[in-house]
Amino acid sequence: MAQPVLKCQHLGIQFGGLKAVDDFNMEIGESELVGLIGPNGAGKTTVFNLITGVYKPTEGSLYLNGERMNGKKTHQIVHAGIARTFQNIRLFKKMTVIENVKAAMLEELTYNMPQAIFRTKAYWQQEAAATARAKELLQVVHLSGKEDLEADNLPYGEQRRLEIARALATHPKVLLCDEATSALDPNTTRQILELIRDINKQLNITVVVITHQMSVVKEICSHVAILDEGQVAEAGLVGTVFAAPKSAAGRRLVFPGGADAQVYDPAEEKLVRLVFKDSKTTSIPLIARLAAEEGILCNVISASTQKLSEKVYGSMMLGIPSSQFDKAVAFIHNVANVQVEEVE
Repeated sequence: MAQPVLKCQHLGIQFGGLKAVDDFNMEIGESELVGLIGPNGAGKTTVFNLITGVYKPTEGSLYLNGERMNGKKTHQIVHAGIARTFQNIRLFKKMTVIENVKAAMLEELTYNMPQAIFRTKAYWQQEAAATARAKELLQVVHLSGKEDLEADNLPYGEQRRLEIARALATHPKVLLCDEATSALDPNTTRQILELIRDINKQLNITVVVITHQMSVVKEICSHVAILDEGQVAEAGLVGTVFAAPKSAAGRRLVFPGGADAQVYDPAEEKLVRLVFKDSKTTSIPLIARLAAEEGILCNVISASTQKLSEKVYGSMMLGIPSSQFDKAVAFIHNVANVQVEEVE
């Protein structure tokens, strides 16, 4: 098995009597695009702050390509290959667009103060190289032609793009994006998600996105980790986790409505949730077959289909007569690629 690019092992932090992150474990492979999802207050941004050295963990370890990051300062972690963006955009607002990007390259510049004052050949060569790279990155994020504008004068969505370009200027192996689509309109949201996906695929950079929106994870992520009260409740491929969540936190996220007591009679029925794992099984007339072949009439509580990682999944919640429950479940189990879960 290949070594993970980023590994969090039993990571945790405590503020006074509060454990904001507790026994956080996650392994992320090369070029993966991972969604870290959970409700507000679950600890998502705190995890990013631990990874980037803003907070020092009170327990556990963090590794980048096998190298332990514990104890390193924020700038050392950036230099090692971890860059991030913030939920609340942090730009140098009175500097120009291109100056914002070049600010992330200062550590690469080797000319000294006298060379800068007297504008020596070494100064001009390095400045020209930095400017050329900054323009390349602005082209990646579709901000070409806006190099000389003040950052504060950009629309909010373009400020997001600029922050991503500045992060890319540090040559990251891992890019952390904190709520990159927060406060954006639907069209700009789609553009930012396309940009993140392109960065992952075309630049071969591992990306982790924080979000509380399932739609963001479904749209671009290959893997997902569900965070609940500072711990990973469940993690895996997006299709696997969202189609049939195993944890209570995952079920609350994927099936927020739960079972509506007003549409079934708990005295007469038991509830099951069915997950159809491919497009072929979603087209099976299962309810009709239960009625025609077994004489079992089911109450359909809810049903839906969704596309996850280019595969079609379906889910259905049924109320089955208690007296026929075992017979119905046995019948359903004989249908390929359908998962059955009793709902308490």
